[in-house]
Amino acid sequence: QKAGLTPSDYDVTRLTTTVEGFILDNQTTVREAIAILQSAYFFDAVETEGIIRFVPRGGTSAITIDEDKLLPTGSEGVRQNIEIKRAQELDMPNRVNVDYLSRTRDYNTVTQFSLRQTVKATEIIGLQLPIVMSDQDAKKIADVALYNAWIGRVTYSFTLPPEYLAVEPSDIITISVNGVNHVMRVISTTMARNGSQEVQATAEDVSTYDFYTPPGESTGSDGQGVAIPETELNMMDLTAFTSE
Repeated sequence: QKAGLTPSDYDVTRLTTTVEGFILDNQTTVREAIAILQSAYFFDAVETEGIIRFVPRGGTSAITIDEDKLLPTGSEGVRQNIEIKRAQELDMPNRVNVDYLSRTRDYNTVTQFSLRQTVKATEIIGLQLPIVMSDQDAKKIADVALYNAWIGRVTYSFTLPPEYLAVEPSDIITISVNGVNHVMRVISTTMARNGSQEVQATAEDVSTYDFYTPPGESTGSDGQGVAIPETELNMMDLTAFTSE
């Protein structure tokens, strides 16, 4: 509403998670504030028929498309139906730190983390979340963020014919390539003049959103308040100061 939108302009009915507290101590845009929530609660925002819809991740595939249905792209010498890229392991994170406000520690900022030990990667990702949550929720966010980063290292580029015009960002679809099903989440679509859609997507695995690992010992402030001693008031009997 602060962005000038009315309830009819957006749809948040599919978002069911309760946010215990969200602190904005600096001036920011609505888009930036929502981006912080997206990094914690894993949902996408997509405009459909003039309405901004917020879609939680972790859904199942809605459609399976055979590779033969895709439109070939590329130069005359090298044409392919789908381009699949895989990021190098050394470019991936081996740890995700989540800084959050712990309601069990007097709302001090503490940290939970997720670590992937059997890889050569050394990158560390830090999420600074000004959000009140439990240690368990913060641990889950760290786990999901880390494993989603590894699943999402595989990206796809392809072009859909006009019959798949309904496919839009945030959709989960399956592309069958040489008999292997690739489940992916659509990141962006670009309409071409002939009605086809150029699609960018990333690999998706619904199981990565369903973690339960016990939270580790939170690092940060121990949450112990500073004791305030008894106060004594002494009035000084002095001559009043003149205006000069």
